[in-house]
Amino acid sequence: MQNAMLLTACMCAWGLAVFLMKIAGQKLGPYTCSVFALPGYVLVGLLISPRADYHLTVYHGAALGIGALYMLGNMAFYKLCGTQDLTALAPITNLSIVIPILLGWMLLGEPISLRRVLGIALALAAVVLLTWPERRPVP
Repeated sequence: MQNAMLLTACMCAWGLAVFLMKIAGQKLGPYTCSVFALPGYVLVGLLISPRADYHLTVYHGAALGIGALYMLGNMAFYKLCGTQDLTALAPITNLSIVIPILLGWMLLGEPISLRRVLGIALALAAVVLLTWPERRPVP
């Protein structure tokens, strides 16, 4: 039950964030939005800081890299939001799920089943269906 609640929180938080990125990104631009998103990261970080492990390892450096990658991805998304429809951007950028699946399989030896391969294929098909331009009848 706890996992279901955490997955729901993750999905809702990320989904709402992407929607708000479109709205703010159109009005403020990618660099301004990225700079103003930082205090949000810091605020949450400060709230959870007593629970953090401060015995520095290489994985702490990886965590810093994760933050940088998310920020670069966010800036690219903000830039795209200025020129593209969210209805096309959201499905395409969410194909990012394929990267950790493949890296987990290739580098970590995690199992990849026929069902997961089929899931990736269906995700690709969904993106095509969601983003393919519709023909509008000529009046």
